[in-house]
Amino acid sequence: MIMINTNKIYNKIKKIDGMLLCGILAALIALVSLGWIYIVDGGIFTLRDDFNVQQIPFTAMAHNNLLNGFDGWCWELDLGTSLIQGLSFYNLGSPFFWVTMLFPAEVFPYLVGILYILKYIVAAITAYMYINLFTKRNEFAIFGALLYAFSGFQASNLLFYHFHDVVALFPLMLYGMEKAMEDRKNSKILIFAVFINALLNYFFFVQEAVFLVIYFVARFLKGSIKVIFERFFRSIYSCLLGMGMAAILLLPNIMYILDNQRAESEKSLNDFTIYAQHLFYIIKGLVFPGEAMHDQTSVFMQEWSSTSLYLPLVGLSLVLGYIFTKRDWLSGMLKFLFVASIVPILSSSFLMFTESTRRWWFLFSLMMALASSLALENRKSFKIEKGIFANIAIVVGFYIIIKSMPLNPNDTEVLVMHPVRMAAYFIFSLSGLILVFILLRLKKMQLKAIIAFTAVFAIITTASTAALYKRGYKNANDYKSDLQLANKIETINDQYRYNNSDNVISMVGSVASTSSFSSTINYSILKFDKMFDFHKLIIRMDKNEIRGLSELLAAKYQIVNKVSDDDKVIQTINTKDKTYYILENPACPIGFAADSYILYEDIQKIKKEDRGIALLDASVIYAKDEEKISNIISKLNFEEVNFEKSIEAYVKETESRAVTNFSRSSKGFLCDANYDKDSLIYFSVPFDEGWTAYVDGIETDIINSGGMILLPVSKGEHNIEFKYNTPGFKTGMYISIVSFLIYAALLVVQFKNKKGGKSVKKINEVN
Repeated sequence: MIMINTNKIYNKIKKIDGMLLCGILAALIALVSLGWIYIVDGGIFTLRDDFNVQQIPFTAMAHNNLLNGFDGWCWELDLGTSLIQGLSFYNLGSPFFWVTMLFPAEVFPYLVGILYILKYIVAAITAYMYINLFTKRNEFAIFGALLYAFSGFQASNLLFYHFHDVVALFPLMLYGMEKAMEDRKNSKILIFAVFINALLNYFFFVQEAVFLVIYFVARFLKGSIKVIFERFFRSIYSCLLGMGMAAILLLPNIMYILDNQRAESEKSLNDFTIYAQHLFYIIKGLVFPGEAMHDQTSVFMQEWSSTSLYLPLVGLSLVLGYIFTKRDWLSGMLKFLFVASIVPILSSSFLMFTESTRRWWFLFSLMMALASSLALENRKSFKIEKGIFANIAIVVGFYIIIKSMPLNPNDTEVLVMHPVRMAAYFIFSLSGLILVFILLRLKKMQLKAIIAFTAVFAIITTASTAALYKRGYKNANDYKSDLQLANKIETINDQYRYNNSDNVISMVGSVASTSSFSSTINYSILKFDKMFDFHKLIIRMDKNEIRGLSELLAAKYQIVNKVSDDDKVIQTINTKDKTYYILENPACPIGFAADSYILYEDIQKIKKEDRGIALLDASVIYAKDEEKISNIISKLNFEEVNFEKSIEAYVKETESRAVTNFSRSSKGFLCDANYDKDSLIYFSVPFDEGWTAYVDGIETDIINSGGMILLPVSKGEHNIEFKYNTPGFKTGMYISIVSFLIYAALLVVQFKNKKGGKSVKKINEVN
């Protein structure tokens, strides 16, 4: 019989570096929490919704397009969008994404789960690096790092794969800030941390930047005027240089969001009002485990604002114990963040008052993890028991109220949608607090047991949320079949698109389609949608709902799994389990000469369902551009649109006026035109400031046609070329090059000073 000496094993583990041990523990927790999905899915890793139809297809699309460089046009993203503008929010600046570039795109569904686990490991390690600046023993930093890496924010946002990149790398910014304020030679760490976070995700970087300002004020705005000025100058130049290094992606995306409707601030009374239902939802997010946002237990059935912050095992108990005891910078930060969580206008300040969500709670979770570590390490000096009892009171009080309170005074319906699951969360949260109380009351606190139970609670919360996301969604075999189909379809004719809105098909298959599911499409597509009274920002309009619209947008090809005798089948595709058919339907080419024009305001006078027919009859023009084209083609009044004419007849007319030799690439598109009179060519390609049109090599002005492109050409034969360059990309690239040269020079100077024995004076003590 083999005897295992556990004490000997533990002593060996203790000798392992704290950071390494933290990474190992995080890896084990993440593997147990998520590894089972590989078994259930038969080798691939899927969840549902955004994860399946965005994260996986977006990665495949990025792989396919990056073969021609960053600065290009992505035909597979809706009707067409800049690659940088479309994918920077999701993956282009992520080091985790660039790991996938070492493998073929089709491997990603098998690789993505491993990368997820890697993100948890990195999140724990970077949090450990930061928290360990304050703790005396590594074990307490490990404890805090696990709280951060496996918080409710992480579990709830499993659906949003790219959020985890941000959580993984954000602690580097605070670590860099602390090191830079300790010693100016450490500014290089802060510069690099700002660079990698600014490159990673511009949306979250705005929140991080706001948080960094608050952190600096709370933490370092003290001492003499000279010291404060030196700290301020050091942090400013470090942040600016880091942002400069990231400008290659950051600048074009700043230009993009400034023109994007989602960046518009539309404040109302709601931004200043606290509603009871939202308050309950925030409390639930603080004290109960994170859950699947599409199907929640209570308050709201569906809510997508990332409102979850539960710390495994300990909840708010140690944080409250810290606040009840200390009156320092961290206590002040925590109090402010609690208030900001509740007050909508303060919450929206993290996104420059554009959205009031809790997407910034990952910042809060790191402060909570730090406070929990310090309170536990110095437990004899902190009112931890008071914090535990306060947390228990909040949990019990919330559960009783939420179980009995109706939605409104005249309603008997309570706010609990899943009573059994809600009861399970209640018992789970309560049991963690009781367990912590017992472990702390022992004669000698069992730190190993607390870390072990933290790991167990982290596994339960992460795995159960993943299971809820997977429940009831398309099974893995169907998803594999979609992937197999996507890998077999091909572009049949560059002049036409597939009538398709499935990201997996168009993006993995690298074919142009008529719609997509994405929050970062070209802004002109939103303007085009508005023409049909469609105002949603993330979900795209179904082009088949408007008569004639899919035909206008060149939707010639359709994928089906059943056919009739009347269908024109041009291709059959067999996957492992299914057979698909490619049908050919009447559709206008992407480029054709317009016969007449109609004013935008006149389009609005036509019934929405008939506006597609109107655009087949005439190209839309804004009033400000009418003077440019009125002498080229005739005006069509809205009363003159021929709604009796068949769509097929309209299509045949556009085919007779089509451009020829049309070809497209990530750099733009080419075609030839030959008309017997001056003409305006309509291209169903989104208008973008990055387009430059050349007719016979001469640059020609482009006209915005309701979000699409109109190009004037004179009669006769012409060669037409459209080149795309992302606005701000080249300028951003030059700024990045200069910034990297400055950073390199800084490193060289510091290396020479160190080699020469020169010391750099510290200006403050961290602790």
